[in-house]
Amino acid sequence: MRLTEHPELTAEICYFLGKVYRNVDWGKFSKAKATTYDIFQHRIRTAANKNSISEFLSKLCDGLNLQAPSIPVELIEKLEFNADTSLNMIRKWSQYFVYRSSNVSKKLKTKMSYAEIKEEIINSILQKNQNKNKKKII
Repeated sequence: MRLTEHPELTAEICYFLGKVYRNVDWGKFSKAKATTYDIFQHRIRTAANKNSISEFLSKLCDGLNLQAPSIPVELIEKLEFNADTSLNMIRKWSQYFVYRSSNVSKKLKTKMSYAEIKEEIINSILQKNQNKNKKKII
């Protein structure tokens, strides 16, 4: 499964995880020798073994000492509708999602909207795919 097969779903997962990443108190983890990326990736991989997005979110929040990050219910419902694909993508592409989540978290600080972030991610994924196809033709 490639990210380019589901660019909209990929963007929604990135935003979802970015909202979680943004709410983590990383200071609590400062004693760990691992980086924030390592910690987040480990928690994502552990949580991705659940069967639903709500179970995934609950497990992820428990692992990160979060109560309840403010995630739009509509987004959770969209991801839940595609839970098998979403969780499979998270398991397979966990490192990508960690870096994207961090990036989304930074964009959220600048008050960038959900639509803008989603569009930027989709364009980035599709642009890379178009560049790859151009190289094959030449």
